[in-house]
Amino acid sequence: MLRGRRIAFDYGDVRIGVAISDPDSILASPLTTLSSGDPKLFTEIAELMVEHEPVGIYVGNPMN
Repeated sequence: MLRGRRIAFDYGDVRIGVAISDPDSILASPLTTLSSGDPKLFTEIAELMVEHEPVGIYVGNPMN
């Protein structure tokens, strides 16, 4: 497995929870919460990508 941080997005109608792993991908911790309706949402996501340089991106699959 490639060493580096992974970032995960848990998408909801109102908020998007964001978590990030440690460099060894053993433990994930909450990072921030984004507003789903914010016009700057994609800019905020891009800033997270630049800041944390993840090697993997995961997006939750809302079931309900």
